[in-house]
Amino acid sequence: MKFMLVTNNRMVQERFKPGETKNLTQVVYQEDFDLIAVLESARNLIHSGHRLLTHPLSGSVKPYETPFKSVAITSETEVLDFQSLQIIEESLATAKKFLADARVIQYSEKVYDDFRVIDLNLIQSGIESINQFG
Repeated sequence: MKFMLVTNNRMVQERFKPGETKNLTQVVYQEDFDLIAVLESARNLIHSGHRLLTHPLSGSVKPYETPFKSVAITSETEVLDFQSLQIIEESLATAKKFLADARVIQYSEKVYDDFRVIDLNLIQSGIESINQFG
């Protein structure tokens, strides 16, 4: 199954390249996106007919615990997939709620790199599943 990634994680953008990563057609990367902007970008693509392939809030990392997120969606468009839309909308609401209740913490670059590695590992696992079962 052909897929694309939406991410604000430079490690994901550097690691996965269309033409080099099996079935990957595009990486939508914006380093200045926050978590909400990544989810909104994925939601906008879902509205245009793409379908979610990985859960937007995968892993046990809470939305306020990491600023980095990567989401895999189908490359092909079809009719609006209401299950994907429901999942992304609920994920957005959850992320906004958690972020509204959390205090902003500034971390060192090393800690941000650790968060990037966590997100990289989560999406890598998702990509392996997509390529194995998709």
